Amino acid sequence: MFRKSSIILFLFTIGVITISAQSEKPENWEIELTDDSVKVYTQFPEIETEDGEETLFKWKAEKTIDGNIEDLINTINDYKKHYIIYECEKSEIVSSSDSSTVVYYYFDSPWPAPNMDLVRTIKSTYNAEKNVFESLHIATPEKYADQDVTRLNYSTIKFKFTSLGNSKTKIELSGEFIPKGAPVFLAKSWFPEGPADIIINLIKQATVKGNK
Repeated sequence: MFRKSSIILFLFTIGVITISAQSEKPENWEIELTDDSVKVYTQFPEIETEDGEETLFKWKAEKTIDGNIEDLINTINDYKKHYIIYECEKSEIVSSSDSSTVVYYYFDSPWPAPNMDLVRTIKSTYNAEKNVFESLHIATPEKYADQDVTRLNYSTIKFKFTSLGNSKTKIELSGEFIPKGAPVFLAKSWFPEGPADIIINLIKQATVKGNK
């Protein structure tokens, strides 16, 4: 229950902003290894925004597994099952085209956080020559009608899978946000288990698909 509530807290507090490269301090990642052997990198530079100086939450996570890249691709492309990966109540396809897919997510949050939703546009590419798959998920709240719950207007996450041969695949995630509506120290409690949980849930689902 702690892990799920931590993810919900993270989603409730995120907001992505556009930042010029000159506004960030030099990269200086802190590294942690979770109980599930997921490497999680975090960085919290102070940046200048329209609202003044704020803390930017930047994170990356990675894990190499014994598994085929195809199973991971099939899993992340199964948008209706994203609710399992993100531990939310609903993930539904809003629209789809040759270039992108819009997905709606609903979170039944524990009190005192309000119930909330999120709309993301997903674009994916696969480089067959390099055996690299990338999937970028960006919030596009205007692409689905308001559902009378708190809508998360900004969030970004990128999935990258690299086939290493011998049925081994490297999983990499990255994202960044500025916490809104919660103290910085509380938002930091999402790390390192929050990103690790996304990877572990993804692996579990891919294993199920691979055994079918």
